Amino acid sequence: PAAERVASILSWAGDHGLESSTLGSGNLSGRVVVVDSVGVLAELYRMCDAAYVGGSFSTGVHSVIEPAIMGIPVIFGPQHDNSLEALELVRRGGGAAVSDQAGVYDTLKLLIENKEKRTSMGRAAKSYVESQLGSTRRCMEEIAEYL
Repeated sequence: PAAERVASILSWAGDHGLESSTLGSGNLSGRVVVVDSVGVLAELYRMCDAAYVGGSFSTGVHSVIEPAIMGIPVIFGPQHDNSLEALELVRRGGGAAVSDQAGVYDTLKLLIENKEKRTSMGRAAKSYVESQLGSTRRCMEEIAEYL
């Protein structure tokens, strides 16, 4: 993550009265923790109740599998057609596609306030990923016929 972007998020949080910190600082006491390291998201999702996955308000959604396998609801924006997994999460009830900033807020608020909804979406997300286990083996078996 670019230092300038991290700084702008920390500034935004401060402007809105939210205590914030960076993961790299080791002080995770704030309501906003900015992940300023690469390669740590999979572990961080273990501590989450829901996840917003980026990229889907511009070029296309990033990987939704890591939060889904942790059994948490996955939220992303409108540009998610590049991801079969995102489409399937929506179809199976484990993910939510939103169209704007208000949609992100409303969906997160719903999930924070409604444990039953959060739990059922998380189960659906994890169930989808588990249903795909063994896909590599199945693909290799199909390809082997043509080798």
